[in-house]
Amino acid sequence: MRLAHYFEPAWDDWRDAATLGRELASKKQDIPLTDLVIATLALRLKAFVYSTDPHFDSIPDLKRFP
Repeated sequence: MRLAHYFEPAWDDWRDAATLGRELASKKQDIPLTDLVIATLALRLKAFVYSTDPHFDSIPDLKRFP
């Protein structure tokens, strides 16, 4: 975990998370806000998400660590 970095969400990240949440909700895919924020940060930073949480499967263009 020494290589882990901390990134604080900016206002735009929260707005993008809300937009993504609305898009997914329109497709009947409800995802917790925390997962949406993690996903939008990962998308902005071009980072991988290391998680087995199936919520992340619904997020387009999100890179998952195998």
